[in-house]
Amino acid sequence: MVKIRGYQVFPNEIEAFLREVEGVKDVCVTAHTLPQGAQRLVAYLVIDSQAFPGVPTPYAQFQETPAHMVPQGFVFLDVMPKTPTGKTDRQRLPLPERSRLNVTAGCRAPRNPTEEILTRMWGAVLGIDGVGINDSFLELGGDSLDSTRITSQVRESFRVSISFSAFFDAHTIADLASMIQQAHLRVHGPATG
Repeated sequence: MVKIRGYQVFPNEIEAFLREVEGVKDVCVTAHTLPQGAQRLVAYLVIDSQAFPGVPTPYAQFQETPAHMVPQGFVFLDVMPKTPTGKTDRQRLPLPERSRLNVTAGCRAPRNPTEEILTRMWGAVLGIDGVGINDSFLELGGDSLDSTRITSQVRESFRVSISFSAFFDAHTIADLASMIQQAHLRVHGPATG
């Protein structure tokens, strides 16, 4: 049992759920501590490449699952490390990198200063390197506490307020940047040059 976002979570229940997904050959779910001290769930998967052409994004399997039970990262292995007795050797699992563990598409770079500021902001709050403008906040492991930090920083950096519901509607940096630019126009008017 581990505590994620204040909830008790049993990784073996998530493992059992993932074992039922077609193409998953082996799985291990464990909690890793982030630099800020919070824990995040990471699922280590061995998959049948015939069932999953390319690297899959398993989030579709969790659409009806409470957010605290959804792994924030997926690490794909060729083979699960085992102990001499045949159990998963958790000590030999690779440490997840501070990276985009669960994002399959290439990282799309910022196109303007607003997106550039937001990618740095999200990376710092989420403890992730290489955030792209089309990455989903929730799929990167963001939660309500992270959203509070980001909306506060948005207010300070851009002098506009974004509500929590609007923030979650704009779940990518590209969408949030567009929302900020529209809010800035409404509040401050067009820039004069």
